[in-house]
Amino acid sequence: MKDKSIGFVGDSLNEKFLVSFLCILRLANSDAKKYKKKGAWRGGYFPKFNVTVCYHRAMLLAKYEWQPAKDANLSNKDGLKGIYRVDVDLPALDWVEATNFYNTLVFNTGH
Repeated sequence: MKDKSIGFVGDSLNEKFLVSFLCILRLANSDAKKYKKKGAWRGGYFPKFNVTVCYHRAMLLAKYEWQPAKDANLSNKDGLKGIYRVDVDLPALDWVEATNFYNTLVFNTGH
């Protein structure tokens, strides 16, 4: 993975994988530096290998959005005020732009 960039995308489960990976790389390259790509939560740069690793938090990998209840009967039923629409065939907008920067993406989410 020399001269590459690696992106982790997912929830707290994938964040734990990232932290473990960063620790392993830090042992191999003590000159490591913190790095934060725009939109990323955290990351690191390892100059010995010219490798960048970052984490993008995404609760769901699929696109989802809140839709208020439009039907008066639906909004009064059990206190329901709306629903989350999930489009499983579309990526979530919070990480989709990150794909342009990385050579490798690691996806993982408990959801």
